[in-house]
Amino acid sequence: MQKELKEIDRDTGSGVTIQITEGNLQKLTGFVEGPKDTSYEGGYFVVDINLGKQSHMKRKQYKTCI
Repeated sequence: MQKELKEIDRDTGSGVTIQITEGNLQKLTGFVEGPKDTSYEGGYFVVDINLGKQSHMKRKQYKTCI
């Protein structure tokens, strides 16, 4: 998981950032920049990511507010 977080952190052109929530690698907050040349440009979408303690092969839960 830490490897993937470092990859996201290095990819500055994607417009996506991730923060660990409450010091827990299973709880993350994602920030996605609004696409350029759209009414969403300049805005951010916040995504709560709860990976839980299940196997990495099982379905994950995501919650977003747009």
